[in-house]
Amino acid sequence: MLPTLVTNLSQAFRQGMGPAIETAWTYHRFLVATVVCIAVSAPFADTIPRAAYLLLLGIPIIAFAALQLMGRSLAIRLEHRDRAEWALGAVGGLYGGVSGIWGPPLLVLLLSTGAGKLQMIRAQGVVFLIGAVALIGSHLGTGLANAQSLGFSAALCLPALIGLHAGYAVQDRLDQKRFRRWTQALLVLTGLNMVRTALF
Repeated sequence: MLPTLVTNLSQAFRQGMGPAIETAWTYHRFLVATVVCIAVSAPFADTIPRAAYLLLLGIPIIAFAALQLMGRSLAIRLEHRDRAEWALGAVGGLYGGVSGIWGPPLLVLLLSTGAGKLQMIRAQGVVFLIGAVALIGSHLGTGLANAQSLGFSAALCLPALIGLHAGYAVQDRLDQKRFRRWTQALLVLTGLNMVRTALF
């Protein structure tokens, strides 16, 4: 939880306060749905089988990203974007509350709507940051966020920040097309890893 909080502070505000606030407003529907549904699902984190939610999220993510890699256009029609944001935010929040994973539904939205490279990274930073605050708050209530778990989480902040800055170096060298392809490929790998974790 704490590495997510720290790294996304950096990503959200890398271009300054103004762009971060603008991005938060652009995706406010997704954000509201995510935060509300994290609070709803967090109390069930210890009761829902991990394999079930990993498979239910991993398989659709693999299918979506693989189709995009094969050149299929899955863009959300603009007249349906509001509904798509509410729906994907709800899915992300429900999964996020029980697993701490709410990123893939946001990537689906960003890839579908053709967001640019900087907008994608900033949107992820803003959404993940607000989601991390909601998740920590929820699990302070459930007891999963305690001195032991937060101490371990804090220890992971340094390697997370090292990885973040290595990622910045790669990101800054990629043009929009290559960045999008790498994002799609990594989304496939993320989904495959969820399925692997669920089955083995």
